[in-house]
Amino acid sequence: MPAFHSCLRHVRCAVAATLMLAALIAAGPGAAALEETSPAPPGPFTLPFAPPPELCTVPPRDIADYQAVVGTPQATDLPSIQITAGAPADAATVEGVTATMVQIFACLNAGDYLRLAGVYTDAGFFEDNGSNGLTQENIDFIAQPPVPVAEADRDVLYGVYAVQVLADGRVAAIMQRGVEGRGGVNLMLFQKVNDRWLVDLWLDEPFVILPDFSFDPTQAATPTP
Repeated sequence: MPAFHSCLRHVRCAVAATLMLAALIAAGPGAAALEETSPAPPGPFTLPFAPPPELCTVPPRDIADYQAVVGTPQATDLPSIQITAGAPADAATVEGVTATMVQIFACLNAGDYLRLAGVYTDAGFFEDNGSNGLTQENIDFIAQPPVPVAEADRDVLYGVYAVQVLADGRVAAIMQRGVEGRGGVNLMLFQKVNDRWLVDLWLDEPFVILPDFSFDPTQAATPTP
């Protein structure tokens, strides 16, 4: 169930601080990215969307991957994360990361945490789950046959914003969730593996996106007539 996962991940369900997106409106390509990807990205999905369980088709991870992080101390007093804004992503990239997020929500709504784990890179999986203080009880729950969430209670992918290609080649996006967007926002970093965009980092608030001060707006590309 989504509540289980939101408290499982990072255990950063401890109250959100202020989301600082003012930097995106300042100089730099991030502001353009915010405009180009709001309110809904291109592709077969219209947001907001509560993906049904049948869309959870991700190849599952083995339960041994979860078992490997049992006993890792729970992270506390996590600092604010800062990244530097990148260049606006093209439509194909926006569609690709959105498709991954749809699968995330489909697996949450399916109650299938082994398939949910399949949307991560190895580094992303162990970063995300290694800071949660997982217990054997959690692992036993994850290993059980999935129980889908009731349709009325399904988690909602509300919006995808500011999809940007970062200097290291990863793609950043801001994900808003919940009915009427009231479930908060997360910063998602994706790494392309073969033909899939996988989650390399999933951050709850607080996080800061800084403008790229090296960006020269006079050199920005102009649309082809």
